Amino acid sequence: MVEHWGGWLMLLSLAIATTLLLHNLGEDFQTHSLSSQPLPDYTLSRFTTTSMDEQGLLKHQVTADSMIHYPTTNTELTKPYIMFYKGGQPTWTVQAEQGQISPDNNQIWLLGATTFQKQMTTPEKAIKIISEDVLIKRDIEYAETQALATIQSGYGETHSVGIRVFMATEQVELISNVRGQYVVQ
Repeated sequence: MVEHWGGWLMLLSLAIATTLLLHNLGEDFQTHSLSSQPLPDYTLSRFTTTSMDEQGLLKHQVTADSMIHYPTTNTELTKPYIMFYKGGQPTWTVQAEQGQISPDNNQIWLLGATTFQKQMTTPEKAIKIISEDVLIKRDIEYAETQALATIQSGYGETHSVGIRVFMATEQVELISNVRGQYVVQ
C-alpha cells in the first residue's frame, strides 16, 4: 500500500512542478513581449504637419508616407520630407528613407540615405548635400551627421566625413577629411 502512495505522490509532484514551470514561462514571455514592444496609440498615412513662426509665416513642414506614434518613445516615419522656410519662403528641403521624431517633437533622426537641398533662385547656385543618419534639431534649424557627406553645387563637389548644417544662417561646417573638385568659370 505504501508503494502505491509513493507512485501517486511522485506523479502529483511532477504535475505540480510542470504546471508551475509553464505558468512562470508564460508570465516571463508575456512580460517580455509587452515591455519590449511598445504599442502605438495611433498611425497616419500621407500626412503633413506645419509649424509657423511668431509672425504667422511658415517655419517648417514635415510630410511622410506614414507615421506610427508611440505615447512614450520616438514616433516612426516612413519617407519623411522636411521643408524649412525663412520669411515664408522655402530655404532647405531634407528627405530620407526612414525617420524618428522625439517625444517632444524637436529632434528628428533621419535614417538611411538623406538628401538636403538648398533652394536658390538659379539652378547653378543650388546646393545638394547627400549623406545618411542625420540628426535635425527643428527649433534651431540645425542638422548634423558623422557619416560621409557629399556637397554638390554648380561649381563642383566636396566630400567630408561629418557635417553640420546651420539652416537659419545658411552655413555648412565640414568636420574632417575634406576634399573637393571645383570648376573655375
